[in-house]
Amino acid sequence: MDFDTSTIDNLVADVAREVDSVDLVTGQRADSIGPSSMEDYDNQLLLAELARLNQQSKLRSKFFWVASSLASFVILASTAGVGLYVILAGADTEPAVLITWMTAVVVELLGILKIIAVYLYPNDAAKKD
Repeated sequence: MDFDTSTIDNLVADVAREVDSVDLVTGQRADSIGPSSMEDYDNQLLLAELARLNQQSKLRSKFFWVASSLASFVILASTAGVGLYVILAGADTEPAVLITWMTAVVVELLGILKIIAVYLYPNDAAKKD
């Protein structure tokens, strides 16, 4: 069955366009006027990338303070636990317990700092290769 152009236009006009017809890059409906040239399209992509980077920058600051607070809490809780142990054990505190605790706190702190640094400042050059 072959349809002429006017029949196809009438059929298309009768169909309601839903969310599926939104351009995911520009956010415009498919029936609206999109970028008129590649330069306009590139400008829209650049603006979207700038908006993403701005949001990422704001979230980095929030994540840093939340992660720093949680790390501080973990270290303080660990210190309180060992302090309570030393108080309860008195002079019978084993040196191995204190050495293990100090080692664990250092490893824990370095691990948390590494995770924060990798998340906040990813190596984008390695991802592009």
